[in-house]
Amino acid sequence: MSLRVHFALCLLAATAAGVRADPADEIKAAYERLRAQRSYSWETMEGKPGGINTPGVFKTPYGLARGSVTVERIVPHVLGTKRSDGSTVIVADTPRDHGATAVLPAAGAGVVSTPDGWVTREELQPRLKAAVKAGGAGRDALQIAGAALATKRPDAELPALIKDVGEFKVDGDEISGPLSPYMAGVMFGPAPDHLLVKDVTGTLSFQLKDGMIRAYTVRTEAVVTIRNVLPPVGRQLPGEGRIDESAPIAEGHETTTIIDYAPPAVPRIPEGAAHKLAELKAAAGPGR
Repeated sequence: MSLRVHFALCLLAATAAGVRADPADEIKAAYERLRAQRSYSWETMEGKPGGINTPGVFKTPYGLARGSVTVERIVPHVLGTKRSDGSTVIVADTPRDHGATAVLPAAGAGVVSTPDGWVTREELQPRLKAAVKAGGAGRDALQIAGAALATKRPDAELPALIKDVGEFKVDGDEISGPLSPYMAGVMFGPAPDHLLVKDVTGTLSFQLKDGMIRAYTVRTEAVVTIRNVLPPVGRQLPGEGRIDESAPIAEGHETTTIIDYAPPAVPRIPEGAAHKLAELKAAAGPGR
């Protein structure tokens, strides 16, 4: 048997065995196809109920006590579209019927809808800080507005995630890999003052079809401790009856992003957003 024939038979055997390209190379090639799209849309959904509702034994100033603590985590449902002009329209809503629309131009600052009109990030932050401090009814709406404005398109979010994964492996219909503790912590989300978050782990997985990213999922898990969640009540002394620290609780987060390369409809820029963006452009001066 000649060397050429032997090589051809080996190649045929490898093909028949279903040998595939390096999973990391598949992901990178699929990402480049996404990045090259002039227009596409996506939907990001929370895969697990957010928050914690757990009974347990808690530390208090007067010893151990049994109780139950609920910490709610609201992740907005996001519908986003990259328009052919390079701008992005993001619509975020929650089960509480609070919603916001953000418009991000191809260059420059974006704007977001609030109960008081369209604002920039710089205008939103002091209002949100004051609303959180006051605990007013408008807090949730401004928080969702902030989340909408901070949302990244998949082609902007994925490079750091893909680079962070050390090794991708094929797992059934998915290609997945572990996130570093740092990136898992970023994707788990910021911890408010009453939560202590430790031991965060995470994975990034993709579903590909015809060499294109059809969906990707970020899963994170952490050990969470709830601290100082109940203030003194009535005539109790400071600290009395307050739960100082819960037992450690395992919490998992999961978000899935589905990509549509042929969006059925490209959203228009809302009139209020267009007016606000024109004001910002005029204030920046010619050529900005």
